[in-house]
Amino acid sequence: MAILPAMADAHIMPYKPKRAHLIQGPDGYGFLLRHEKMSTGCKVHMMQEVDAGSLTEFADIKDGKSVDHLPHEEVVSKVRESGQQVSFTTMILEGQDFYTKLS
Repeated sequence: MAILPAMADAHIMPYKPKRAHLIQGPDGYGFLLRHEKMSTGCKVHMMQEVDAGSLTEFADIKDGKSVDHLPHEEVVSKVRESGQQVSFTTMILEGQDFYTKLS
């Protein structure tokens, strides 16, 4: 049986996206943004090397969370153009794999 969007109840889904609003500190946002290929073959942008004590760490953003499926250069450009603040909707890798396999 296929799982349709109308059947999904967000309260019982095993993985939930997280919204994070980050304010740039004196040393930047506190993470490295990389373009990675997942086990499913899908390419995603990953937050890695989250700096200890950074605002990103405080917002509970951890290494290995995907951010978007835009071309990498566009994602980097959008972060830079955001000025002193940026917002991300993130999903852990296990969740990204889970929902990719369902589609």
